[in-house]
Amino acid sequence: MKTLHRVRERFCGGKVRADVEQWCKSCDACSARKGPKIRSRGKLHRYNVGAPFERIAFDILGPLPRTASGNKYLLVVMDYFTKWPEVYPIPDQEAPTVAEAVVQHWISRYGVPLQLHSDQGRNFVSAVLKGSVNYSELTRPRPHLCTHSQMAWWRGLIVPS
Repeated sequence: MKTLHRVRERFCGGKVRADVEQWCKSCDACSARKGPKIRSRGKLHRYNVGAPFERIAFDILGPLPRTASGNKYLLVVMDYFTKWPEVYPIPDQEAPTVAEAVVQHWISRYGVPLQLHSDQGRNFVSAVLKGSVNYSELTRPRPHLCTHSQMAWWRGLIVPS
């Protein structure tokens, strides 16, 4: 610490270190220049899921190289209870395409989930997706920083960075 070194060159005393540290912490100019030392983190929230296919998560991977059938993205859907992932190729990430893939591939086989969880991308927030998955008790929980980690794990497995 430069300030402590300079003070020790000019003054002598027993509690110089503690005094200099306290002074530096209370100095507005020093605090503004250095920024906050402690970074606050969001609170972790535990989501309890009681049954298979009650809560599912979505994510889109891509763009990837276009396939022969014209698909450029992957839609990853995962059940939070069983951790069962499924990946569907889709040509674009527009809301009608995503909604059609979810209804055709997931909901037609497993039924309508009680909760949908996504990274809040605009393609998932769209009214088209909400209209396609029309169910009276369907909810979308507010996202939290660490709740999408299971999808991030699958994403890294499918497309390594």
